[in-house]
Amino acid sequence: MPLKDYDADFLEKRIRERIDRLAEPHADCINADEYLPYCDTYEYCGETVKDYSIAVQKALNEHPGVEIPYHSEPLYFRHCIKINSGNTLRVHPETRMIFTRDGVMLRNRNVLDGRFREVSPGDSSDRDISVTGGIWEAPESVIINCRETFDGGSDGLFLFSNVIGCRFEHVTIRHSRRMGLMIGNCSGFLINDICFAEDQNRDGIHVEGPASWGVIRDIRGLTGDDIVALNAWNWKAGRLTFGGIHDIIVEKINCLPGHLWSEMRLLPGNYVFPDGSMTECPVFNTVFQDITGVHTFKLYYQPDWTPDGKNDKSFGPGLIHNLFFRRIRMDYYPANTYYTAKNACFEIHANGGEIHLSDIDVSYPLADLAYSDYRFVAVGPNSATWKYSDNPEDWVEFFDPDRDCHIDGVTMTNITVQGERCNDPDLLILIRKLTVNPDYPRKTPAGGTGRGTVRNIKII
Repeated sequence: MPLKDYDADFLEKRIRERIDRLAEPHADCINADEYLPYCDTYEYCGETVKDYSIAVQKALNEHPGVEIPYHSEPLYFRHCIKINSGNTLRVHPETRMIFTRDGVMLRNRNVLDGRFREVSPGDSSDRDISVTGGIWEAPESVIINCRETFDGGSDGLFLFSNVIGCRFEHVTIRHSRRMGLMIGNCSGFLINDICFAEDQNRDGIHVEGPASWGVIRDIRGLTGDDIVALNAWNWKAGRLTFGGIHDIIVEKINCLPGHLWSEMRLLPGNYVFPDGSMTECPVFNTVFQDITGVHTFKLYYQPDWTPDGKNDKSFGPGLIHNLFFRRIRMDYYPANTYYTAKNACFEIHANGGEIHLSDIDVSYPLADLAYSDYRFVAVGPNSATWKYSDNPEDWVEFFDPDRDCHIDGVTMTNITVQGERCNDPDLLILIRKLTVNPDYPRKTPAGGTGRGTVRNIKII
C-alpha cells in the first residue's frame, strides 16, 4: 500500500467514518441460563462447580445474540468459547466469569495461523462479532505459555484474529497473566471501555499485524507490560500473524503515573518466513491522543533477547510513517529502576517518514541529572546488557546496537516542560551515535557502531 501524508484531523475523520459503519450488536439476545441443563459439573478448588461454558457455546451456536444475566456467584468456564460470525455476546457488567484452565478464554471461530505464510482478512474471516460487558478472570493462566497451538497457547486471554468487523466493549479483566486482548489479521474494530482491575500481568491491548481501521479508546488500570502495543512485527513465540498496522486511533488512555508498565509500544519490522520469503510490517497513519500517566513510547527495534530466541530478529529496523502524538502528559520513571536503557520520552530506533508530536507536557525537568537526564525524543540504536547469570557467556544484548536508522522528519509543536513552553533543541532531541565499549564485559553495556539520523527537525 502506498504511504500517503495526511494531517491528524483528516486521518481521524476517515478512520471514524469507517468505524461508524461497523455492525451494531444484536439487541435481542437469548438468555444463556436456558441452556444450564446441558452443563456438566466438575471439581475445582475442592468444590463441585457447573461448567457454564457449555451453555454459552451451545447458545452461541444456535442464536445470533446471547446474554449472560447477573449472577451473584461466579460462573465457571472449563472450555474456550468460540464466537461465530454475526454473534453478539452480552454480559451483565457485574457478573464474574472464571476460567479454570490455562489458554484462551474466548476467541473467534476461524483463526488462521500466519507464522508460516502471509495472511490477510478476506473470504475466510469471521465477520461482525461483538463482546460486551462482564468481569473476566483467569487465575489459572501462566506467563508466556505460548508455544502450544493457538487454541491453548496464544498469548491472549481474548483472541480475535482473522476478523472483519469486531466490537469489544465495557469489559473488566482480572487475574490474568496473558495479554488482555490479542487482536490481529483484522480490519475494522472498536475496542472501548476496558478496565484492567487487578493482576493483569502482560500487555493490556495487544495488536499484531496485519491490522487496520481500528479505534482503541478508554483503556485504564494496571498492566504487567505495555497497556497498548501495536506490534506489526514481533517474536515468533506466541504470535499468529505479521504485517502492516495502519489507520488506527489510540485515545483516552489513563495510566498510573510512576508505574513501570505505564508505557506503549509501536514495533515495526520485516518478518522472514521459514521458506525465506519476507513480508514488510510497517506502522503508519496512526493517531495517539488524550493520554495521561505514560512515561515512555517505545518505537525501537528489539530482537528476541530470550535464551532460546537469539536468531529471532527482524530483517533490519521496520518502517514508521505519518504518526501523530497529541494532547499527552508524560510522567517520570527513574532510569535506575527501569528494566533496560532509556534516554527519552519517545525512544525511536526505526526507519521512517514523518513523526508529529504536539501539545505534549513533560511533568519533570529535561536534561536534568536529578531526573535521569532524559530528552524529549531520542533517535538511534541503544545498547543494554541482559544478564541471565554471572557468566558473561550467558549475557545477551537487549537491542541491536549496530543497526543504523533514519527518520525523515520530526515536528514538535507546543511542547511544554512543567507547563512552560520549550523550544530548546538540546532539551528536546538526542541523536544517538554509539561506540564500542572496549572494557566489555568488565563494564557494560557492550555498545556498538550504529547511529541515528534525522533529515529535518522542526520545533514550532
